[in-house]
Amino acid sequence: MAAATVVHFGWDDCHRVQTLQAAGYEVRESVSLDKLKLDVERDDVDAVIVSEAEPDSTERAAVLVRQHSGAPLILFRRSIAALNISRFDRVYSSFIAPPFWLFETAVVVMQSRSLRAESKRLRRETEALRAKSRLQRARANALRRNPLASDR
Repeated sequence: MAAATVVHFGWDDCHRVQTLQAAGYEVRESVSLDKLKLDVERDDVDAVIVSEAEPDSTERAAVLVRQHSGAPLILFRRSIAALNISRFDRVYSSFIAPPFWLFETAVVVMQSRSLRAESKRLRRETEALRAKSRLQRARANALRRNPLASDR
């Protein structure tokens, strides 16, 4: 399995980027909302980690990720400021030990990859059924135009 790709947004105050890289993740660092948007629009993102800076940019980052990606969204809190944490799949305080959040990150990445694979399979299946339906409609239209053709 290829290394999981994680986007990190915000100030890396607890060296999470290095911790993720040491655990085998490919990490893209987004230092602005514009860069974050570009990063999450790519199909290969397995998770997005937001290190809370100021509440406004944290909220805007969450909205942006949800609008442009289905990747799991993980928040590391630094304050007790009011935030809508329902936008995040996992929320941790800055004091959570790396082995714990690394394990949970691996779990959500595996779940996300599994869901994406199932979604891809269903899209292929749906397209095959649509193609079959188009052929059947074309056949039915041909038979309506020339009903005697079915007797031969």
